[in-house]
Amino acid sequence: MTAPRHYGPRHSSTARAPQGRARWSSADSERVLEAATSRVLLAEDDSDMRKLLSGALRRQGYDVIELSNGTDVLSYLGSSTLRPGQFAPPDLVISDVRMPGASGLSILVELRRAGWELPFILCTAFGDDALHSQAAKLGVRVFDKPFDIPHLVQYAASVQSPMGA
Repeated sequence: MTAPRHYGPRHSSTARAPQGRARWSSADSERVLEAATSRVLLAEDDSDMRKLLSGALRRQGYDVIELSNGTDVLSYLGSSTLRPGQFAPPDLVISDVRMPGASGLSILVELRRAGWELPFILCTAFGDDALHSQAAKLGVRVFDKPFDIPHLVQYAASVQSPMGA
């Protein structure tokens, strides 16, 4: 089993270089996890949507951490940096934009400001041009609800694949 990848702050003394990239292959036009299990932090305040997304991700081999608000996301990410032995950092964050506590976009902005480079996907029912533009500047994609869940799962695999794979 490969060690979990750490995408924490670049200046942190606990930061490690990414290790053991997962290997992906194309099967029936969907990407399937073959080797290491990737950890996805899923932040969605709508419990039905969270269940749908987490189920689809788990069926593709992901280890899913489900959180229902922005405050819990920030707490979890802070704990994974401060206590890496107790809380493993995620390999990917998939977050709703509008949530109680903190928005997915504000979480993304804070992570980038702190030097975190982990892959991030935003989902929203309220995607306007300004949101898409700001997300693009931060290097992430926005999925507008309703979206095709298998397409999001496939995209999640692609943002974790080695370049050129």
